[in-house]
Amino acid sequence: MRQSTDTMGPRATRFEIQDFLKTHVDFKPSYQKNRRNALVLARAAFVEVTTRCNLRCEGCFYFDGGHDRVADNRSAGEWGAFFADLADQGTRFLYLVGAEPSMEPDRLAIAARHIRRGLIGTNGIRRIDPSIPYKLHISVWGAPEQDAAYRGADAFSKALRNYTGETDRALFVYTLTPRNIEDAEQALKRVQDAGLKMTFNMYSPTHTYQERLAGIKRSKSEFFRMSSANNNLTWNAESLAKARTCVSRLIDAFPETLVYSHSYNDWITVPEPRYELDANGVSPHCISRIGGSLSLTGPNLAPVANAKCCTSDVDCRTCRLYGGGLVSRLRLQTSDLSSRHEFRKWLEICEHLFGMYIYTPSWCTEVADA
Repeated sequence: MRQSTDTMGPRATRFEIQDFLKTHVDFKPSYQKNRRNALVLARAAFVEVTTRCNLRCEGCFYFDGGHDRVADNRSAGEWGAFFADLADQGTRFLYLVGAEPSMEPDRLAIAARHIRRGLIGTNGIRRIDPSIPYKLHISVWGAPEQDAAYRGADAFSKALRNYTGETDRALFVYTLTPRNIEDAEQALKRVQDAGLKMTFNMYSPTHTYQERLAGIKRSKSEFFRMSSANNNLTWNAESLAKARTCVSRLIDAFPETLVYSHSYNDWITVPEPRYELDANGVSPHCISRIGGSLSLTGPNLAPVANAKCCTSDVDCRTCRLYGGGLVSRLRLQTSDLSSRHEFRKWLEICEHLFGMYIYTPSWCTEVADA
């Protein structure tokens, strides 16, 4: 299978898309369906619900980047007013993240009263009430033994018990690292046995994690217990190739359980940076960049200072996070219109993305008819 080496660059123009669809009329219904689905995720807001967490994960995106150093004492009334204001501003979709959102169930319920579409990133240890109608992305760092080693507790087994059978609502997100590639099949089997679905994320190091590896920053940290310069979670060409081969095999072996696509797997495992970068090493074209209709608010209900994206400490040069990568690939590039084969690959990535993010199919209909 040919690897895609294209970096994430500027989008295709409206005229380029129109010209392609005039020539390939049979693709127009699929394109229009994806446009309707994309409206579900339009005008989104990231909200860090709390600074509290019940785990201490190696290389944490949140704590080791210092995002917890804000006040976390807002009242229920203040949270209600905040979410009501977001709704009034036209926010259609919420990403509830932070440290661990399930630590604050009342805030989740308040959010759902004001904005009915959303996604919660959780470790799965505390069950989130099904009355909150948001998709759940449950993080997994390996089969139970490795998950516990890198996170401080066997969150995987607890999450499976909490969400067994909730196929539509819960999606397990296995964060691939060079250290847990071999565990992925075992994890998939456990998820399959529980009647659930799984997808993959790829660990992307923060600047802080890289500085600890290089000895630039003091290495003693509860979020840096197991890594060293010679044994860590960062990728190289060899480990990326190994991940690509393994994931490709698992896509075919677990078609009903694994929500992933060959096209995205080929694109995300290329050794070169996945985004065009500016002079500061930052991607100007990643759709997870904060600005415009996309906002990021901290637990103090203030905009997160100097936020470039929802995981600002992650290095754009080595970023392979599924959120930024998949949503950015939703945007058509000129290269996606170069042939029928390339356009089909783009459609496959769209199907992969919507299978992960859209909880209730009727939401798409509601948005399309609005």
